[in-house]
Parts: sequence; structure tokens; C-alpha cells
Amino acid sequence: MNGQVALDMLTQSVPFTMILLNLEMRVLDGYQTMAYLSEHNYDVPVLAFTSLVDHQMY
Repeated sequence: MNGQVALDMLTQSVPFTMILLNLEMRVLDGYQTMAYLSEHNYDVPVLAFTSLVDHQMY
């Protein structure tokens, strides 16, 4: 899924109790999705994560 699909579901009144949000998605990334949620005052808990790794740290 990408952020645009999730926002489309939200605007169609699909009920969510929580959003698990990957920050690195295609089409609309997690940062943009979170900005939209904030701007439109969605009151849903969001757990954001990423799978990116800085290989220089290891």
C-alpha cells in the first residue's frame, strides 16, 4: 500500500483505530501522509517506522 491509498480510504470514511505508517512509501511517503493527517485534524494514533539502515553505523 502507499500513502495515497491510505488517505483515499480515510476520506471514504473507512474507520481506523490506529495507523501503522511506513515513512518510506511510493507515491505519497509517510512524511507527506502524516502532514496531511495533521493538516486535516485526523484524531487517530499513528505508529511511524522506517526500515532504512545507515550501513556506516555497523
